[in-house]
Amino acid sequence: MKNTFMTGTGGVAPLLAVAAIAAMAGFADGQRLVLENNGFRAEIAPGLGGRVSFYAAAGESNALWFAEADAPVEGWLNHGGEKTWIGPQSSWKRLSGKGWPPPPFFDQARYEVAGSRRGQSAVVLASPADAESGLRVVREIELLPDGSLQVASRLETCGDSQSVPVGELLLWSVAQIVLPDEVRAVDGAGSAARLVPEGEKRLYGGLGPAPLSARVGTMRIVAEAVGAEGASAAVYFTGTNAPPDRRYAELEFSAPAGKGLTVRYRLEK
Repeated sequence: MKNTFMTGTGGVAPLLAVAAIAAMAGFADGQRLVLENNGFRAEIAPGLGGRVSFYAAAGESNALWFAEADAPVEGWLNHGGEKTWIGPQSSWKRLSGKGWPPPPFFDQARYEVAGSRRGQSAVVLASPADAESGLRVVREIELLPDGSLQVASRLETCGDSQSVPVGELLLWSVAQIVLPDEVRAVDGAGSAARLVPEGEKRLYGGLGPAPLSARVGTMRIVAEAVGAEGASAAVYFTGTNAPPDRRYAELEFSAPAGKGLTVRYRLEK
């Protein structure tokens, strides 16, 4: 039995190129899916949790913090990029028997290319079904004509085994970017809060549905939840005391329990 109880939102756009790239040193499965549209490029790593590993405008550096080969930190292989988690974090112990690291079936496992929607307008990736919970994560990733990257996530049940009631679970989008000088969170009145990294790691939560923006290199990345009433944003900084190659920020969005989640990213000069 398969039951989709969460769906993403948003339209679709023409996909100009989807291709597999040959093996690269240090890359887990030797495959990336490449999306290109009007001078923008995104790369997806199906073998590393279906995450987006690269997002940039032509001639610009990667806006995402990504590590192809990483040493475990507190038992977790953090490859970075943009990915979808199941939340809240308090559910992980019931999903995998441990409160940390994230359950591997949605964070580390190989995602399969599940198909496309409306022809070749979007790439759809699906995690393996978890044997204990009967859950899998499905991600629909699009590079829109204006260069925006849109990721619609949903959760599916596959079978009758459910170690956690589905009504208690939510979708959680995490995009890791190179540590910026600040992240701006814009409220409904248009006022921007400046969130600044400090020496130690810090989480800024409870930001409501605020769009988030940060300058990475010569570009500004802007992230916002699309069509998800009740979505909430958060920002995490590793801190400036972290090793230089481990300094990043996380732009995070979560949907209310039982709802789909679509997050759109765009790059601006």
